[in-house]
Amino acid sequence: MKVAIEISVAAVEIGKIGSSTKVISVGGTGEGADTAVVLRTSTQKESFAGKPEKRLSIQEILAMSIEKW
Repeated sequence: MKVAIEISVAAVEIGKIGSSTKVISVGGTGEGADTAVVLRTSTQKESFAGKPEKRLSIQEILAMSIEKW
């Protein structure tokens, strides 16, 4: 989950996607992708502060491994 969130924040920070955009973000380990989430993007600064409509928001968990490595 952590990687999927970090990837979306990084994409906003470098200007590849806009803030407050609904996206599917995928993350995992060195072995491959194992997590997919639908979230509303934000910058790192806006993620936990500022206006609620600008904050990072996980909308749905599409896939997540039950095994922890």
